[in-house]
Amino acid sequence: MGLLLVAAACATSPKPPSDTLTISGELTTRLRMALPPDATAQASLTAQDGRILAKDVVPLEGRQVPIPFRLEVPRDAIEPGGRYVVTGAVTGGDGATLLATRGVHLIDDRHPPSWTGSLDMLPPEAE
Repeated sequence: MGLLLVAAACATSPKPPSDTLTISGELTTRLRMALPPDATAQASLTAQDGRILAKDVVPLEGRQVPIPFRLEVPRDAIEPGGRYVVTGAVTGGDGATLLATRGVHLIDDRHPPSWTGSLDMLPPEAE
């Protein structure tokens, strides 16, 4: 009987926090356009000083938006009071930027989300 109680207690104890912070979301656009088959999507988490803390590069291989992304960063890389931004872009096979996020998608260092939602992208010439 005592063995069963120990097993049940272990099954319900909370998990320790992960050493890795995972942020996921999707890159999308409201524009009706087909991305070239050799396009690549990229999402990144950048610190206020410009350091890229995490990057996810996704070869699209003909896929279209929405494009899911997943960023993983060590929790100890997130400094108290720091400001962090999630950005995204799609480049063609020649490296030219086809779409990029606009505005600032801030991540709160105290309670960073695991899901940023959809990040809308526009062509570089669109303001």
